[in-house]
Amino acid sequence: MPKSLTMENTAQDIFSRIDASNLPVLPRVLLDLLTALKQPDTGLKELTNIISQDASLSAKILSVANSSFYRQFGGFTDLNRVINVLGLNTVKTIAITRSVQQFFSEFTQHQQPVLEIIWFKSLTCAHLAKKIAELTSYPSTDEAYLTGLLHRIGQLALLESFSESYSAVFFQELGIVSESATSDRLSWDIDHAEVGGLLADSWHLHSFIADAIRYQNATSQFVQSSASLVKLINLASLLGNPAPDNWHFVLEQANQLYGFNQSVIEDIVEQTAKQVEQSIAQLDMDLTDIADILKPEQTHRRQKINQALGGSLKEIMLASVINGHMLDSAPALSKWASTLKEALSVLFGFHASAVFIYQEQNRCLQGLSGEYEWQALWSTISIQTDSNLSLLAKTFNTQRMLHSFNSNKNEPDTLVDRQICKLLNSEGMLVVPILLENRVLAVLTIGTSAKDALLFKSKAGLLKLFANEAARSMQRLLFHAQEQTSLKDSIEASYQLHAKKLIHEINNPLTIISNYLYLLSIRLGKNGADELNIIQSEIERVSQIVMRLSDMPETSDSDEKDRINVNSVIQDLSQIFQLGILKNLAITCTLELDQQLPVVRNHTGKFKQVLTNLIKNAAEAMPQGGSIKISSNSQFYLGKQCYVEIVIADTGPGLPQHVLDHLFTPVSSTKGLHNSGLGLAICKNLMDEMEGLISCNSSLSGTTFRILLPRDDINHE
Repeated sequence: MPKSLTMENTAQDIFSRIDASNLPVLPRVLLDLLTALKQPDTGLKELTNIISQDASLSAKILSVANSSFYRQFGGFTDLNRVINVLGLNTVKTIAITRSVQQFFSEFTQHQQPVLEIIWFKSLTCAHLAKKIAELTSYPSTDEAYLTGLLHRIGQLALLESFSESYSAVFFQELGIVSESATSDRLSWDIDHAEVGGLLADSWHLHSFIADAIRYQNATSQFVQSSASLVKLINLASLLGNPAPDNWHFVLEQANQLYGFNQSVIEDIVEQTAKQVEQSIAQLDMDLTDIADILKPEQTHRRQKINQALGGSLKEIMLASVINGHMLDSAPALSKWASTLKEALSVLFGFHASAVFIYQEQNRCLQGLSGEYEWQALWSTISIQTDSNLSLLAKTFNTQRMLHSFNSNKNEPDTLVDRQICKLLNSEGMLVVPILLENRVLAVLTIGTSAKDALLFKSKAGLLKLFANEAARSMQRLLFHAQEQTSLKDSIEASYQLHAKKLIHEINNPLTIISNYLYLLSIRLGKNGADELNIIQSEIERVSQIVMRLSDMPETSDSDEKDRINVNSVIQDLSQIFQLGILKNLAITCTLELDQQLPVVRNHTGKFKQVLTNLIKNAAEAMPQGGSIKISSNSQFYLGKQCYVEIVIADTGPGLPQHVLDHLFTPVSSTKGLHNSGLGLAICKNLMDEMEGLISCNSSLSGTTFRILLPRDDINHE
């Protein structure tokens, strides 16, 4: 039975019954989008051009980008920036999933003319808004276009949730006879602008987009002193939908808001009409105005598009979208859980969720921490599955999807469920079992509200499919982890055997060199004592490195940090190099050291090894001579993090592009056939272990390496 509306409905009541994540999209746009997605070379620009023609797709992507998962990048009101931040795979997932949902929904041929009319008016308003923005020097013409495109988003929401009732009202507004049709304001005490404003409010945008949508039909006197975007959309909406006998009022409104005369308005309308015609031609829709949309012969065109859309969807299964784009790239359980949560946000609009893994040994569901520090609390929650005291345990034991609103109570029953809801910042929760062959691997807990509970039934099928794919992906991840553990054990045993042989062979000459240095120091006395001490210190460091060869890389170094006097290390190493390789190659070395540089807490040995490799590489890149400059800086900020900066710059020939593309991986370098380029890979690993950063900038005039150490100051005693 179709949903309907009554006189008693208020704005909030109607909005609570709307599934904002399932707004209808123009089938022609979906078809073009799927066609583009089949092409391996499709980029973000092509997708943006297609998506920017449809209000529903734009709204979906905008709402995802402004969810908690992407809020770290700031609020978004520019569609180009939104799509760039989300990335190609996420946008593909949204687009394909939305296509599947709409194709298999109950959206009928009877409602498609309404959808096309809304699309026509939205696209017209978008182009009008952008043109007015250009004429009035509004700082973001893209935001103006997007807001114009979304100005009838409330109509799409009403059409999706109250299809038959709203279709009748919509046709009545156009002057087309329809049974039971009366004006939407008279019937529901709300118009589409109010619904659209509420929908935009739910995206939490740092913008006046919601007000611009809400007050699109207000008088010029009401919006005169409001934000520029509100006035802009008010005029664009009026120009895009003028009453036939009310052109004088339109001109008066334009003059009051912006001082536009009739000539300017006519020019705006004429240019916009041409742009809309171009968009229609690109979509091959054969329309010139709204009247064409309602012609009977358009039915054949719609049937043909829907058949083509169905054919495309046969080639793109939803399971492969969820699994291929979202879950297979996760290398560890914590990353897998974060990817799972992101997929829920993108596909279903559930922005708060948690994963509980079943631990068979303890017979409990254990909360899984995410990648971020604030998500660590989840690991402190463990729920026994022997009893049904928690909704999670009930879901595990029944293997059914359950939610907090199954009974008349609106609050979870147990303390742990209340604590979970508190962490999710939600009224209640939906718990989904992640099943594989009738065995629960984990449960997915989703923060929900009473309003969401009304929509669970319509999403249950896709949620179940999503959970099935998550289970398969989790099984592959666990199986891969077991394989890696076995492989690691085998490699470690072989590694240790060869390492012990190598240690024995290397220690013999090191011992001889150390003994001769001792004899040399006795002969020289105080002459050259400093240089000999440095050499002896470096030999001892080499010996320590060799002794650690028997350990695997993950456990080779102690996590204990020591004090690093960065400037002293630089001075000592430069002195050694200037007496050796730099002197032989006629290379000069200059130091520009910041005397305010603090002593920092990190790994001295690792820092020396990085610096040694970089100076040695610079020297070997200049066999005909040149210069090296080493500088330090006590304060270098990346965001809020302060680092100590060390820069090593040479005047060599620079690095070719193919080397730069694989700079920190063991590949052939520019220093000869026998050099593997392993040194830079080691440098990158050591910097990662020190929680530092390394970067490179190279040109024909030389190469510069920048290393950053976290500034963890130590007060001098």
